[in-house]
Amino acid sequence: MRVGLGVVKAIEPQAAATGIGVYTLSLWRELSRAPGLSVLPIMGFGGHASGTDKSTSFPWSYGLSAAVSMMTGLSFRGARLLENKIDVYHATDYWIPRLRRIRVVATLHDAIALSHPAWATPARRRAKNALLKSSARWADAIITVSAAMVPEIIEHFGVSEDRVHVVHNGISSDWFVRVTPEQSRATMKRYGIEPGYILTIGTLQPRKNLGRLLAAHTMLPEDLRRSHPLLVVGSKGWATEAEMAMLSSAVARGQATWLQHVPTGELSTIFQNARALALPSLYEGFGLPLVEAFASGIPVMTANTSALREVADDAALLADPLDVREMADALRRIVDDPALRTHLVARGNKRAADFSWEHCASQTIEIYRKVL
Repeated sequence: MRVGLGVVKAIEPQAAATGIGVYTLSLWRELSRAPGLSVLPIMGFGGHASGTDKSTSFPWSYGLSAAVSMMTGLSFRGARLLENKIDVYHATDYWIPRLRRIRVVATLHDAIALSHPAWATPARRRAKNALLKSSARWADAIITVSAAMVPEIIEHFGVSEDRVHVVHNGISSDWFVRVTPEQSRATMKRYGIEPGYILTIGTLQPRKNLGRLLAAHTMLPEDLRRSHPLLVVGSKGWATEAEMAMLSSAVARGQATWLQHVPTGELSTIFQNARALALPSLYEGFGLPLVEAFASGIPVMTANTSALREVADDAALLADPLDVREMADALRRIVDDPALRTHLVARGNKRAADFSWEHCASQTIEIYRKVL
């Protein structure tokens, strides 16, 4: 079987560390190892290909290609050149091409842009959302990364249930490897932090709920706030002016640190030196940091909503992400209750074993076979 795989999010420096970037790169690696499968990386739209047989791209930008296709009903320009090279195309990043003679599988990680447009990037939002809905219908099969997203995908993208398949994300075995004391000391020194912080991670944007997490942290007893400050890891996104002001104030008081970027190779060390992970997002399609924390051997507090409850199962302490007092109580318990911490770490380690990129790839290949 010959697969064309959209790898834009795996090769763009700013996107590679995001959830979609990790998904794309990890799936790419596993599919490349699968017997009887050849993978042609599709580097994007607008002629970014290397010009070799090992990769290619569409000659026009995605927006132009999609606009022409919607107006004429024709396949994307460049599709004919792919017809002798691949049997199925997999769009991993919402950039779904219209291809007449090639089957198309698309991964829709969530429906945030359509279900909660105020949380999405504001630039050209209306046009982007119209294109999202139209392009989803060009796919022969749709993969989504949690069962919680299935009704959302059906409702907001207007696709039939029989075309939607659930394939959970995985996690690399590297996350289960414990870092050495020397690695920990070097990383802590590099960033000027001490072990024992409460970690939260992700691009700073409205649905990440940083404002309420900061408010919950301020409600902890002073000794706990000092010994377990917040460590916020993530680049500044959009529509977070109030949260950024709160974060700056917490940093000035010595109760928070903000690291805008941590290289992928150092993330395990950052996780393993945390007292706990706090991920009280209002909405997630999956929530990969949960599984990364489970594998890292730290307890987790997360929201009781969207896919987070599904992925966490019984391995995390759940809280209402809209209730600051409930979140504060959960934070206090997760850093200050030894029995609870031991229980959650054990459950988390067991839960992490349920996820692997190898399993994700094998399920994905079965979906390729179904559409051929």
